[in-house]
Amino acid sequence: MTEASKDTGTLRYVPPLTIRAGEIQFIEACHPPLVAGDYQVEMHQTIKDSADSPVPYNADPYESKLRFTVDAARFGLKPTDIHSVYPPANEEGAFDNALPHVVFTRRTLPWERTLDGRPPELGKAFPPWMALLLLQEDELVKRDTQAKPTGQRYAPQALPVLENETSKDCLLFPRHEDGRPSDEILAPALGQDQWDKARRDRYAKASCLALDLPLKLFRAIAPRRKDLSYLAHVRQVDTGDKEVLGINDKGWFSLVIGNRMPQAKQRHQVFLVSLEGHQELLPKEQDEAKDLDPAKRVRLAVLGSWSFACGESNGFKARMKALNLDRNSERPKAAAKREDAWLGLPFGDFDDKGKAAADVVNGAYARGYAVFGHAMRHGERMVSWYRGPLVPLNYDKPEQIQELVTCADELLRYDPDTGMLEVTYAAAWQLGRLLALQNHGFALALDRVRRRMRERAERILHERQLRERHDWLGMEEGALIEDCLMDHLANGAGDSLMDAVSAGEGVCGPRPPSTSPGAATAEPSTEKPETVDAAAREIRRDDLGDSLADVATWLGRLLLLYGVPFHYLVPQRGMLPPASLRLFFLDPIWIQCLVQGACSIGNTGYGDTLVDRVMNEVVVPTQPTAQATGTAAAGVRDGLRKEREGVKPHKTDRKLHWPLTGFLLRSPVVTGWKGLEIKAYRGTAVPVDPLRIEQLTEDVMLGLFNGVIERLVIRQPQEGLHFGLEVDGEGRYGKRLRDMGFIDPKRAGKPLDPEIELALQGDGLMRSQSADGPAGVIEIAALAEAMKVQLEDRGQLRKGRFTSAEFAIEMLEAAGEFTYCVTGKDHS
Repeated sequence: MTEASKDTGTLRYVPPLTIRAGEIQFIEACHPPLVAGDYQVEMHQTIKDSADSPVPYNADPYESKLRFTVDAARFGLKPTDIHSVYPPANEEGAFDNALPHVVFTRRTLPWERTLDGRPPELGKAFPPWMALLLLQEDELVKRDTQAKPTGQRYAPQALPVLENETSKDCLLFPRHEDGRPSDEILAPALGQDQWDKARRDRYAKASCLALDLPLKLFRAIAPRRKDLSYLAHVRQVDTGDKEVLGINDKGWFSLVIGNRMPQAKQRHQVFLVSLEGHQELLPKEQDEAKDLDPAKRVRLAVLGSWSFACGESNGFKARMKALNLDRNSERPKAAAKREDAWLGLPFGDFDDKGKAAADVVNGAYARGYAVFGHAMRHGERMVSWYRGPLVPLNYDKPEQIQELVTCADELLRYDPDTGMLEVTYAAAWQLGRLLALQNHGFALALDRVRRRMRERAERILHERQLRERHDWLGMEEGALIEDCLMDHLANGAGDSLMDAVSAGEGVCGPRPPSTSPGAATAEPSTEKPETVDAAAREIRRDDLGDSLADVATWLGRLLLLYGVPFHYLVPQRGMLPPASLRLFFLDPIWIQCLVQGACSIGNTGYGDTLVDRVMNEVVVPTQPTAQATGTAAAGVRDGLRKEREGVKPHKTDRKLHWPLTGFLLRSPVVTGWKGLEIKAYRGTAVPVDPLRIEQLTEDVMLGLFNGVIERLVIRQPQEGLHFGLEVDGEGRYGKRLRDMGFIDPKRAGKPLDPEIELALQGDGLMRSQSADGPAGVIEIAALAEAMKVQLEDRGQLRKGRFTSAEFAIEMLEAAGEFTYCVTGKDHS
């Protein structure tokens, strides 16, 4: 960001305070307050009458020393430290124009150590301690003295950091198989010979992956020391349109970039290695390969690795263009009337079964149904319909409250058109009950709510019944009801009283339901309908906010289908084929049955009819009376972002806007491009807030939005945007420079005017190589200097600074974007 100074009219840099949607900020480096190492704090205290007093009160100043150690990752990383890699692991595509990179979830990781293991000068920049080495598959094949392949490969091997009883060879003290020290392997120089017992004990049980590379190959592909500062930088991006990530760093990411271009039609292996202790082995300006001992090998600690292949175009844009957007795409064109990307089975051609039967089946498929074998409780087997909560049609009245049921079988429906049962809502009710029984905290919270409602209901009904019984028994005001009842029993009125109690009219409360199988739904009311309604309204008016808080939190997550198994969402594979995008509405009745089943636990059956009725109204998420549950569901994503990313919620008005819609994406981009940015719009410009964006399986992503989406935009993640070069038909590299935006912010990111392109081979920006040497190694520092000269001549730099942040802006490739306009949103 830039702004003009009022005094001089010149431009000065103003860093943005916050990152808004669509913005990205580049930072040269994020140094930790203290890098890993040993430190000592010395404290001196002198007591004087005043600051100017020459004589202290204490002739001998108080002194104390404190020694401490700051530790950090050294020989290995946690899996959670690596956010993503590029090119995607195990993918094949047109990656020969992109430098590989790795994205870390911690902004300080590349600078938590130094190359020589010593703390840097305070306030002085220093290079990262790690680097990416790119090797072709054939370069990893070991060769003999005549350069012939031996059939063996250079591959990482698991080694202890220090020798132990089970292994003599180790990372820091290389040895031959017979136990003799090895002079051919150059281990990291970390001063391990002078380590004290405490330091040795710290790494006594540590192990790591180690790679032994020929010294000649290492010097041919490794970055120079002055290159390293340009090969790491930090990005801050807005994470509001992403899956909620467990990074807890407010959208900050650090990156380490490679210095070598992949070669077309080749398979490559990328190694993230530690350079700590190898600073003297990094390539120099005037390296002579002939002076290097071919027997020498460099032992590197491998922090991570992945492989990829350069082949046909299978990048982000190509993958998204190849998506299957029509569930009936495999049918003849004449049979497909229009594109249909709604979630459901593709229509079939059942000519041999008759048109009427085909219409019935295809009609069921169009509404999202699938067929499954159904084992009845009494042992009979049949075929039944099932549909998940993600449906290809919209319900006009989601606020409709479904009838209370006491078991899943009451929700079984008979389809007269096919003579089959439909188990959709029965399965939802039973699933909700099972999920609730698994959660002990929710069960206890629900029991507290039920108990409070039951007490309130009994108090209200008892007060109403007392007034009616006073009139019925002829009681005087202030008389005790027990005394009057005893008088009636003594006077032979016991029969009439028992009849009244058995009919549900007594003061002892409602009678228990019949135990007959068909009587569960036929239980007579203990009050007149208007009395029950009035009691229910009074209970709803009662302040249940505190009691419902814990219940609503869990039900809010359940509403968004957290914990629901994937096969309940997508019953059959044909609904979501490979490389496909499918849209859906969220079935509110399915959700009501799910919630009703969850809230059925803890029902004693005696006196709970009224409680169940009120409970159904206060927790059904489509109801205005169920504000707690709806608000909890609308706030689940903000809560997760605050917990996992440290981002505070920015919205105060949380409520659901039915109908809720979403998408399912099944594609390799879900695996290869972690952190996809997804936006949904109503119309062309009105954004629809995401309720849930989550990767469900390795290649499937779910998006659920608070309203109807009419346009869906999926973008390549900004923290993973790669460095790229233009490659011509002869394999030569070039780079067009961008406007930095310091003169005209509106031109930021656009090509310079007049356009400038650096030819890397012609300008000597590629590392010279022998006929059989590694190709594609870039002189990063020289390239950065060439960019700086061109940009400085045109006033594009702020105070003449050109760091890894400016280098990243110039090297960055444009983000890929995919837009899908939803058609047939009124499909039913």
